[in-house]
Amino acid sequence: MKIKVNKFVREYLEEFNVLMSYPNGKVCRYKDDEIINVPDTGFMEEYSTINKGNNACQMGSFSYSNAIIPRLDIKMGRYCSIANGLSFIAGKHPLDTISTSSFIYDPNFYIFKDASMERIKKSYTHTPYGMLIPPSPPTIFENDVYVCTNALLKPGITLHTGCVVAQNAIVTKDVPSYAIVGGSPARILKYRFDELTIKRLLELKWWEYHFADFDNIDPKKDINYYLDELEDRIIKRIIKPFDPKKMQFEELIQRSKQQILITKPTSQSSLQPTPQEQIKLLQDKINNLEINYQKALKTKNHLSYKLGEALIRANKNWYKGGYIKFIFEVIKIKKEHKTNINNTQGKAYQ
Repeated sequence: MKIKVNKFVREYLEEFNVLMSYPNGKVCRYKDDEIINVPDTGFMEEYSTINKGNNACQMGSFSYSNAIIPRLDIKMGRYCSIANGLSFIAGKHPLDTISTSSFIYDPNFYIFKDASMERIKKSYTHTPYGMLIPPSPPTIFENDVYVCTNALLKPGITLHTGCVVAQNAIVTKDVPSYAIVGGSPARILKYRFDELTIKRLLELKWWEYHFADFDNIDPKKDINYYLDELEDRIIKRIIKPFDPKKMQFEELIQRSKQQILITKPTSQSSLQPTPQEQIKLLQDKINNLEINYQKALKTKNHLSYKLGEALIRANKNWYKGGYIKFIFEVIKIKKEHKTNINNTQGKAYQ
């Protein structure tokens, strides 16, 4: 399915660390309004990426492709490495019909479209390709599959865990686990390990673990030494299987349909009141302040009343530095008020 990238798509991809830019693995490599093709269903596990093109496919953690993905129905496991130039054998023409020509099944057979109109006054009635040639099943890349440059694959085959497809190989059938195949058509050249080691690798299912859990196991040592160390960590429960987050294509499609609400900027006049409105607002504030003080205070000699009057004067004379004068006036009012209280108390004792 074709979807258009927006901020919700990018945020979702970045949340799961999939389809990120290289080498900065934290930033989505697609821009807003860019069109990408994704499967209708399936997932990409976190830390998987496709470094070229606008097609995506199901992919497990720590797998990457430097090739443009040619088909959306690929299902890829973990730790797969895909080099440039991956392609698939094109769909064949039907061989058991009156002709192998695409006029039979292709509604876009424009080469001779006018010829049909001239002959029978209408377009030729095509038979859908899928009714003549059954669609191939998904192409499966299991785990730790390494596909070298310019490999050509037959759709619907399975590349089993640990296998290697050599450069320029044409692969027309399934490849066994840990086999290295090459040639045209590809044949098994050798196996990466002996039969017992392959059996041990498949039983251990090491790809179910995070590669960081293998830290400090020396890869230069014999493979069975490596597996001994790894098994020891598993048995002692020093490490446990990795459970990655999964970015679901269905959710990605839904997010591509979300609309970004854009609010129209308000005019400057509506953001700030006019000078006349500002004066009116200030007058209203002063009036309310005066009314509140008159209601609240019973005597003009009350300290709060005097301070209120000073504040009102400061408001009225703000353009003449009223607020600066207000500070000194408050000091003066407090001092006079204290003196009046002392005098009043002195008279009361006489």
